Amino acid sequence: MKSGIIPYKPYHRPLLTRALEDEGLTKAEMTFDRHPAAIVMDEKGFVGFFSFRMLGRRPYLNHFLVFKNRRCFASLRTLFHAFAEIVIRMGQVEFIAETPPEKSYFKRFVKYWTGKNEPYTSKNGTDYYLIHVKRKGAIL
Repeated sequence: MKSGIIPYKPYHRPLLTRALEDEGLTKAEMTFDRHPAAIVMDEKGFVGFFSFRMLGRRPYLNHFLVFKNRRCFASLRTLFHAFAEIVIRMGQVEFIAETPPEKSYFKRFVKYWTGKNEPYTSKNGTDYYLIHVKRKGAIL
């Protein structure tokens, strides 16, 4: 099985829809087919996927999901590095990540990975982090 970043194609829709429904999202909340999205694979198969849109001049992470059967810190890191690679290819050095209160594991990951305990802003219980990246997905 080939490793890497695979651009979203319409035949991925059932896989991504099912994964997001399992996380409690409604179809109205799913935006992976309206914005750039990619699936990440490694030698063991699907790791997860992400989608993003541009907010102003910065990439804004819409979906960032490690598939349930692959949940571990290493898979989260693999997915993050893949997204950081896309951000860098776009000529960007930072992106916005939203951490809703019901996704505490993602907030812990963002805090750990960035070393930032405080978001740059919060609204209605959701924290927003401005994350800087450099080559290989490392945080600046």
